[in-house]
Amino acid sequence: MSDLLTAAQAAQHLRLSRRQIHRLVESGDLPEAHRNPGVTGARLFRASDVEALALARSHKHAAAIGEHAIDGHVVVDGDELTTVVTGHAS
Repeated sequence: MSDLLTAAQAAQHLRLSRRQIHRLVESGDLPEAHRNPGVTGARLFRASDVEALALARSHKHAAAIGEHAIDGHVVVDGDELTTVVTGHAS
């Protein structure tokens, strides 16, 4: 990953839409590294900030799976399969 990412690249990495990226910026969850001048100026993001947000989102998602899973069942999330044993994903 390069040092700076466009909104489209950040959206692709986070598996979100560009509009969702803009909402994350507006909420303060994703800081802009640079914004080009003008009303529609392109936004650039530090790769490290995008990666940190991806990691935080994956931890939040893993916690949600653990809270709703039943022992011995398989949880399907996209292409990932997780077997839950005694309340912990393995």
